[in-house]
Amino acid sequence: MAKKTDEPTSLESIGLAAPAIRVLEGAGFKTLEQLAHAREEEIAKLHGMGPNAMAILKKEMHQREIDFMRGQFVKVGQLHMYYEVQGEGQPLVMLHGGMLQSGVFYKLAPALAHDHKVITLDQQGHGRTADIDRPLDFEQMADDTAELLEKLGVKQAVIFGYSEGGCVALNLAIRHPKLVSKLILGSSVYKLEGYRPEVQKGMKTMTAKIIPRQMRYHYQLVAPQPEKWPELVEKSAEMARNWQGIDPEKLKKLEIPVFVFMADRDYMSEDHGRELASLLGAEFHVLAKSSHTSYLFSPKKLLEKLTSFLNKK
Repeated sequence: MAKKTDEPTSLESIGLAAPAIRVLEGAGFKTLEQLAHAREEEIAKLHGMGPNAMAILKKEMHQREIDFMRGQFVKVGQLHMYYEVQGEGQPLVMLHGGMLQSGVFYKLAPALAHDHKVITLDQQGHGRTADIDRPLDFEQMADDTAELLEKLGVKQAVIFGYSEGGCVALNLAIRHPKLVSKLILGSSVYKLEGYRPEVQKGMKTMTAKIIPRQMRYHYQLVAPQPEKWPELVEKSAEMARNWQGIDPEKLKKLEIPVFVFMADRDYMSEDHGRELASLLGAEFHVLAKSSHTSYLFSPKKLLEKLTSFLNKK
């Protein structure tokens, strides 16, 4: 796999023929990374972009974990929220974690789309959804998600919340109960104390300099304002410092099927995972030999559990 760096990849360096380079540059694309803001079908229609040129582009993009833009934008309040839809059937909405984006589900979403209409989206300031002058807040993200789904005509869906996306999912179920038919929570907490002590401290004090470069790389690939990475990190830290958690009494009142899972080497404690599952009357599972992110990229065992839960009446 090609090494990902902060330096843009020139089109000349990947072996494209001169005519293809000229037509791409004429369309405003001078680096491989810029193609994350383009649609594949639009690039393929450019005069001079034949099958060989497209094959080279897609191969090089895949090696650098770059993807063409496949979704749409919808106005939600002041936000222009980005979303993608795959598959047909019962809607299944996937909510990404903090400082991540919908692309983190690039392996899980297509697999689940065999039997569901999978909707992924980018929250405020994440991925392709530009930030606005407003703090980050889990309840607000839940309301944004509900409004987006309303505009898409979705009246009820299974909600999958990963990591901090689980906090959004829980608030969505509490604030918009008719919208949620089932709930899946992966590596999620309902209070900051659910994280291991060192993780709690890190979330409150994190800065752009200490966040893994790979997270910054993926943000800057698709963000409409890539220079705002430090601002996103600071807003995320501020949210962690101010978050009061979710009232456990509200969790007890949820009357929907819930599946709670985590990794055996996760950011939160197993005791907290079991506590959350107990409050929700949920199934609980610990994925063996897994970390906070590994099951997203090697999802076979998780998919077996998800399929079983999703198929239950």
